[in-house]
Amino acid sequence: MGALADNPLRLVYKALWTLLEAQSQFTTEVKSGNRIKYTGTDRHPEKDGELQPAGYPEVRVVMKKCVPHLQRTSNGSSFGIIWGIEVRSGDQRFQDLLDVEWAIYLAMENWVTTLQDGLTWNSENFVRRCRPLQVDVAMTDEHKNKGWRDVWLGETDLWFATADITAA
Repeated sequence: MGALADNPLRLVYKALWTLLEAQSQFTTEVKSGNRIKYTGTDRHPEKDGELQPAGYPEVRVVMKKCVPHLQRTSNGSSFGIIWGIEVRSGDQRFQDLLDVEWAIYLAMENWVTTLQDGLTWNSENFVRRCRPLQVDVAMTDEHKNKGWRDVWLGETDLWFATADITAA
């Protein structure tokens, strides 16, 4: 079986970032230092205190909910994940937020290639669905910077042969 680096949940998280960063409009709008990733060596990757304008827009990808189904069918098990792509604009004007939202929307179009066809575990493609569900938008004053914050909720459905799960 694969090492922890090949953990399907880790693979999906990394692929979501790959999906976003493959979209040139996303990388233009969100600077590399403003993409908060929870996979590096920094145990606390979030920025502390009040951010300067160059610290926005800021994007992070987080797990919101997991729905494991062991032995969902006679020979298959599934693992559903609700993801959040969180955007903070740091600006009360809409233009930055709308530009990032559009870039995320464009990036999501390539989910089949990046996730469904591009990821394997135990020599099998395991992502069956990845889709945005809704975007919640609100004004916030986090870090003492008023601006828009939105959360793209989306889901991925992962399917595995139950025999592979019990053998892992």
